[in-house]
Amino acid sequence: MGKGWLLTFEGIVGKDINAVRMRNANQNNFNAILNGPDNRPRFLASGDRRLNSNITGSAIILENTNKGHQVSLTTQLSKSFNNGFFGSIAYTYTHAADVTSNPGSTANSVWNSTPTVAGQNALEIGSSPSALPHRIIANVSYRKEFFKKLATTISVFYEGSHQGRFTYVVSGDLNNDGNSNTDLLYIPKTASELTFVNATYGGVTFTPAQQAAAFDAYIDQDKYLSKRRGTYAERNGALLPWYDRVDVKFTQDIFTHFKGNKNTLQFTVDVFNFANMLNRDWGIRRFTIQNQPLVSAGVNSSGVPTYRMNQTSNQLLTKTFNNSNSTASTWSMQIGLRYMFN
Repeated sequence: MGKGWLLTFEGIVGKDINAVRMRNANQNNFNAILNGPDNRPRFLASGDRRLNSNITGSAIILENTNKGHQVSLTTQLSKSFNNGFFGSIAYTYTHAADVTSNPGSTANSVWNSTPTVAGQNALEIGSSPSALPHRIIANVSYRKEFFKKLATTISVFYEGSHQGRFTYVVSGDLNNDGNSNTDLLYIPKTASELTFVNATYGGVTFTPAQQAAAFDAYIDQDKYLSKRRGTYAERNGALLPWYDRVDVKFTQDIFTHFKGNKNTLQFTVDVFNFANMLNRDWGIRRFTIQNQPLVSAGVNSSGVPTYRMNQTSNQLLTKTFNNSNSTASTWSMQIGLRYMFN
């Protein structure tokens, strides 16, 4: 670009050819569906799940799939100035999808832990958990030498991105396939589409009407759920809140000469999450209170699923996220000292 400016572009595109997936060869086909707007397949009885009833466990087969792709695009602008300043800023866009993110330590735990609508043997493609769509990083530094024996550098680093992805599921085993907490949540057009039963928390009973009103309000305040009314939640479809982090680094170099060589004694101070040091309300990470807003209460005689709305501190859920009161949100300082030989 001229005048010391440097602009770069980088792109990576990938396609799965032989990605791994798991299938339970002993799982039978579903023999019923739920009635109502959520008409996912289900088993009528637990004994209907297995093809071979003499085999009580799963028979997991590792297979390959070509479903899956990845795209990552990065651009960066940087410049070094003659007066000791340096600055750079970069933006990365990422999209990645797969049929399973392998959420387990064994083939069986991967199979029975993957959220789905149609069952773990009929996996749908979904977002990869590490695929954060937008990320911005920037840094500015200033270096000044004094008396030919000292050099001071002050650097400021910034990173902004979503903190991860998560999946909305129903608590329990809605489709009666034996796998708990893996049924993707159906988001109703209005909560009156769902059938609630009484829920008692902390000695207080919440009526179906109260839960329906609370669930509608919960959906409305959630950016992801409110846009998907009338459909199912996607695996890893929801994003954790955007988080801005600023770190500051101070470096003091002291130059020494020994036998004609210029060595350096370096003292450093790193302040991580600098904004939180300035104000306790800044630099706070936020996390999900509950990714299972509904608890399965069974299926009634008409084949309609029934629910209880989930709770926190014995109260019905009212919001998706809460502040993280942990060391992940607090500032910290690191002091270093080293001697570098030339």
